[in-house]
Amino acid sequence: MPIVLEAGEMCREKEYCDFTKDCPGADASIIRSDKFICDIDELERIQNKMKIKNQTFEIIRKDFAPQVLIITPLLPEHKISRETKTSLKRNSTKIVWITSKGQYNTAMNTQLGFDWWCMNNYNNIPKYFIKIDNDVVLGRYMLDRMVESMRKRPSHVAYTYCNFEFKGSMNRVFKADNFDIKRLLMHNYISSNSLFRSDVVEKVGMVTNDSMKRLLDWAFLLKLYYNGYIGVPCKNASFVALSKEKDISNNDLEDYKAKRSLVMEKYGEPIIDRMSHNEEEARLEKKKVYESYKKGSTLWQDKQVRLNKKLKTT
Repeated sequence: MPIVLEAGEMCREKEYCDFTKDCPGADASIIRSDKFICDIDELERIQNKMKIKNQTFEIIRKDFAPQVLIITPLLPEHKISRETKTSLKRNSTKIVWITSKGQYNTAMNTQLGFDWWCMNNYNNIPKYFIKIDNDVVLGRYMLDRMVESMRKRPSHVAYTYCNFEFKGSMNRVFKADNFDIKRLLMHNYISSNSLFRSDVVEKVGMVTNDSMKRLLDWAFLLKLYYNGYIGVPCKNASFVALSKEKDISNNDLEDYKAKRSLVMEKYGEPIIDRMSHNEEEARLEKKKVYESYKKGSTLWQDKQVRLNKKLKTT
């Protein structure tokens, strides 16, 4: 939903401006009654520039002519694990690795790190970008193989994703299956620790809204698809994520449902509308997606109840 800015309010690069004269985005075709229509993502970019001032950035490693920009988002009390640092050394790809530390959610901290690097190194932005969480253990040659997977890909391929596994309070393996938008509309099966083309991330922007906090990675992938981009699997690469009880992935089902509805409304349903030939087809497809999700979530909930009972008896 577009945001309507009154004349003189903050818009794009100008702190205060006359929209008809100073603002480069003030297209006459979208001006109505002395108001300027500003896309929400553009407004978020402006707000992010102000948030950068409250963020702490550190360059962990900087190779000559890096191919990949690695960003590790951190909360103020967090630090990178020894396992993550060690496992990253098992790759030969040239990188620049930075941390972005602040009070925001993981996606926002990552976006701010990306923006900070681009603002200060505009002529030295690596071709690829990847978020590496502070407790991820990279498989041998994971980064090398993902970079190789992206070589000679057509322009609509924006990222590659690999196999991954949660170990700890939640144990689950996710295979790097072929990209399937119908499956992605139902649930996310692709890790946020994927390798993206930097130019696409710069153009499209991540999803950082707290109202979708548990599902920001999924929302971002749907946003990419809506903008014409897909991913490809890198089936010979993998990593392990250490899962703790307080992890966001283990939160209750009701919270998940509420945030899932928001993601579907903003990013999922517009994709279905575009894929459908008419309103009736779109309605039926949305119904099918929601019914399939409902069935899957019921099975998931039953499994969690059985698991909790088992834990209480041990």
